[in-house]
Amino acid sequence: MDKDLVFLKECTNEQLQVLSDLLVYKPNGHRRTSVSLSSTRNYDLYYPNEMHLLLEDVTNELLLQGGNKVRNFLRGGKGVSYHKLLIDICNKQKVNFNPHNTVEQLEKYLLQKTIETAIEDMTEEDVHQISSELSKKDLSNIVSSGFRLTSPIILKTTTMVMAQILRKLGLKIVAGALGRFIGTRLFSILTGPVGWVLGGLWTAYDLLGPSYKVTVPCVMTIAYFRATINLTEESFNE
Repeated sequence: MDKDLVFLKECTNEQLQVLSDLLVYKPNGHRRTSVSLSSTRNYDLYYPNEMHLLLEDVTNELLLQGGNKVRNFLRGGKGVSYHKLLIDICNKQKVNFNPHNTVEQLEKYLLQKTIETAIEDMTEEDVHQISSELSKKDLSNIVSSGFRLTSPIILKTTTMVMAQILRKLGLKIVAGALGRFIGTRLFSILTGPVGWVLGGLWTAYDLLGPSYKVTVPCVMTIAYFRATINLTEESFNE
């Protein structure tokens, strides 16, 4: 397994199912013909209840989707490294970064760019669902000046945006995947009314090529999982 994806072993079964479903299914619920994961014996054996046993297959499929078919063949049937895939996606999403940045830094910048784009589509009423004390300008300034998911406001905003993205892409287990502490207040945040429409994000998504429509949401989700993997229940409830 790619060294930068080993941390996924610490994720929940629901979280790993999200990654698998992002790879296999289109937003309309149909399976992607370009993805071979769902036609494997391991998929039949381990999906959806034993996702840790399917994890290596899932990550291999993602990296194959991020590579060129000819180059994958020359690499002995292997895809690109996760670091190279991440750089490619940051370029595609017009993220400001240094190619020498670490994987963690690149993922942070990718999430920050995504949240900044989402905030542009929010109304003041939408922002008040996140915090009654903040204006849209306040939230934008907080995200742009210091994007840290240890900040409760940024964590809540990012979680709600990621929940919308995954729901838009047809996933049905969003709460279990993003709210690692079901039964807490985060559950009500994820299932409660969220008014904004992420128009800028969907416009950009619609313009992506077939492989990017698979890899971009997968990598954003991996970035979110890595950033929140060690957060405590108190962090989510603060």
